[in-house]
Amino acid sequence: MASEEAVRLYRALTQADPAAFEPYLAKALHTLGVWLTGLGHWRQAHTSLDEAVRLRRELARDHPREFQAALAESQEILAHVQGVLSPDTP
Repeated sequence: MASEEAVRLYRALTQADPAAFEPYLAKALHTLGVWLTGLGHWRQAHTSLDEAVRLRRELARDHPREFQAALAESQEILAHVQGVLSPDTP
C-alpha cells in the first residue's frame, strides 16, 4: 500500500536528516493511521498514530506554532482508536 511505502521512505530519509524529514514522517504515520482506521485495522492504526503523536509532540515542543495543531489532530484520532480498542476505559 502506498501509505506504508511513504512511511518506509520517510523513515530512511529521517535517519539521514531528522530535522528535515521528521515532520514528513509524522504526517505519513498519521495518514497511514487514518487510512487503517477506515479499514477497521484498529491495532495497526493505534501503532501508527501512537508514533505520529510521539513525533509530533517532540516537534511541537520545539516549534509549537508550527506543530501544535497537527499534534492535536493526531491525538484526537488516537483517542478515538483507543476508545474502540478499550471501550470500557474512561
